[in-house]
Amino acid sequence: ILNTHSNKVTSVDDEIQFVEAYKYLLEIRFGNTLEISIKITADALKCFIPPMSLQTLIENAVKHNSFDEERPLKIEILNDYDYIIVRNNVSLSKPKTDSLKIGLENLRKRYSHLTKMNLQTVVNNYFIVKIPILKTKVY
Repeated sequence: ILNTHSNKVTSVDDEIQFVEAYKYLLEIRFGNTLEISIKITADALKCFIPPMSLQTLIENAVKHNSFDEERPLKIEILNDYDYIIVRNNVSLSKPKTDSLKIGLENLRKRYSHLTKMNLQTVVNNYFIVKIPILKTKVY
């Protein structure tokens, strides 16, 4: 976090390494009730996204869903050509805390300064967020 806080973007590879460490902590905390899978292509690893984008989306899924060993929260991180896709099953919880709804909005605003491509969300049986992959580094 300290290495990237002043950067507009970080490599997808660096962001995935950060998520792997964060995933380890979440697995300790939640055990078998949370599953996070990461399937990112080698080409996408060389591209860029805003720092802590994926952590924000994982935190969002954990905060807004109810899960246990019988109904684990399953988060998938993958990519297509233009987007990193973060998808989780939906099992909405009763709000434990008031949501200020700033996580996704903050991410949208960060992207609006970097590209004309928009962050996309889809809600059905899954909550899906697609964040644009930036092919070149933005300074």
